[in-house]
Amino acid sequence: MSKIAVLVPREFMLEQARRFIEEEKVDVDILRVIKTADSVYEARKAVEEGAGIVVARGAQAAFIKKFTNIPLAEIVLTGQEVGRIIKRAKGLLAKERPHIAIIGFRNMFGDMTYFEEIFDIILRIYFIDAIEETSDILKHAVSEGAELIIGGDVANELAEEQGIPALFFESTDDSIRTALTTAKKMSYAAELEKTHIAQFETVLDTSANGIIKIDIEKTITNVNRSGEELLGKSSSAVEGERVTVVIPDMEVEYIDAVLHGKRDTYTTSV
Repeated sequence: MSKIAVLVPREFMLEQARRFIEEEKVDVDILRVIKTADSVYEARKAVEEGAGIVVARGAQAAFIKKFTNIPLAEIVLTGQEVGRIIKRAKGLLAKERPHIAIIGFRNMFGDMTYFEEIFDIILRIYFIDAIEETSDILKHAVSEGAELIIGGDVANELAEEQGIPALFFESTDDSIRTALTTAKKMSYAAELEKTHIAQFETVLDTSANGIIKIDIEKTITNVNRSGEELLGKSSSAVEGERVTVVIPDMEVEYIDAVLHGKRDTYTTSV
């Protein structure tokens, strides 16, 4: 199955991952603590080292998702985990109904609908779409009365600069386990897909008919052996070319109709 790389911002998260990996015998060869600024580089490096799936969280996951097409299993904090952090924050502030702000990417959290009622606090949640927004969002949170910030590395650093107490999003084994279980399923699915593709390619190559495989842009992606003989060209020589260039007599409007699901088949003689 595809190898899994775990890239996280803190060492304690790595230890949580190691415990689950040992228990469940998950094929994870790459476990690293990384800086958020290095997320994309580290993800690409992991792929170069053989990883097919990356496990990451928060801003690091957002960067990897935005700037790569690497399959990603995100670590999402459970309501229980966020609740533990809020309880700790309330203890640090040591006052009735403290004002607490959570700053982070939407992909990091579970449901927090009733937390104000449960913990008797004022809770404001500020979702960001890019790490660059953190500074302005934090200032806005403070202007609205936030007395403590809960966030990732960047939010914690900015809060410290402004003299505001802050707590890091500490996960428990639960969210790590869920993400690694998802990654394991993704790895299994990817392996099945590889097998299906290999079987399909075998069918193509053993067919007596010439078969040209194209994508939605009508670009040739593969030609089987019979097709190579009929065209008088190798598959590599025509891959990347438009099928309408290689076979000019084909009626483009009918091919488009098939590609966009408007008709099931199109048959012609050339």
